[in-house]
Amino acid sequence: MTECKCKNCVDKQPKTPKTHEVSITLWLNPSRRAAYINFYQNMLDNYDKTVNLVYSDIKERTEGYKKEVYDEFLQSRSPEDIDTFDIGSEAAYRLERDFLMHYQYHFSQLVNLYHTFEQQIRKQLYEELNHRLSPIRTKEVMKDFATKFGHIDVVLTELNYPYKSHPSWGLIIELNTIANTYKHGDGPAAQRLNQRFFVTAATYLFNYENERTKKEESAYLKTLDEEEKKEYREQKMNKLMDRELSTNLSMVLRADKTPFKVYVQAIIEFWKTFPEHLSSKVTVEVEPEENIEIINE
Repeated sequence: MTECKCKNCVDKQPKTPKTHEVSITLWLNPSRRAAYINFYQNMLDNYDKTVNLVYSDIKERTEGYKKEVYDEFLQSRSPEDIDTFDIGSEAAYRLERDFLMHYQYHFSQLVNLYHTFEQQIRKQLYEELNHRLSPIRTKEVMKDFATKFGHIDVVLTELNYPYKSHPSWGLIIELNTIANTYKHGDGPAAQRLNQRFFVTAATYLFNYENERTKKEESAYLKTLDEEEKKEYREQKMNKLMDRELSTNLSMVLRADKTPFKVYVQAIIEFWKTFPEHLSSKVTVEVEPEENIEIINE
């Protein structure tokens, strides 16, 4: 079939965009850097104050709950009809509920911490690439710009910033993965946590069924026959998440392995060392109207 060469058909055919290199400089205002850092310090202070105020005495609440339950039972039962087992069971339930509230607060704050960082760096990059004196423009408007963590990677790579070698970047990736795991439950992020970060007994992030110390496990194994030992070893590495099917309705993640302060300090260190002036050459597409746009796949 002969290809039509008329002007109308030629104009309709896709054109390969023209590209060239442009030198750009991104600026992190010292006052903005200080504001970023102070904000995270405030987040940490607020987290610590809330934990101390609301959750620091959880382990001492058992007796208080027992009295509370006993007084409630007295409203509908005579003292001789009140069973101490029922009191203990209800008090234990209320205590477990408090531990769950502490767990939810901790991980919801980690989620908020990550998304604060994500929005900060998106804002910083977008504004510096699109201000009125910038020689380039991003293809996306703000609502579509670097909306996923991997897209931030792409932009920083395009700007030739060696973020992957930054000591804090691994912890920021970890924080992103923890946040997604807590929000969405079992899925790609949870699998990445399991496979990439927490692969030794010392660093497991997930709580497992039948967790025991080595001393407890040794004593327990002595009570089992060979068949029971085999079954125990097969089951002991089952994650609670697999049974509970949730990451926020039960304490299936390890708060003790994810200290809030560690991730706050990682983000603070990232902003402390982010260059005041980041100069780079980027490949851009030149549109017919001569507007220059950064290539951001």
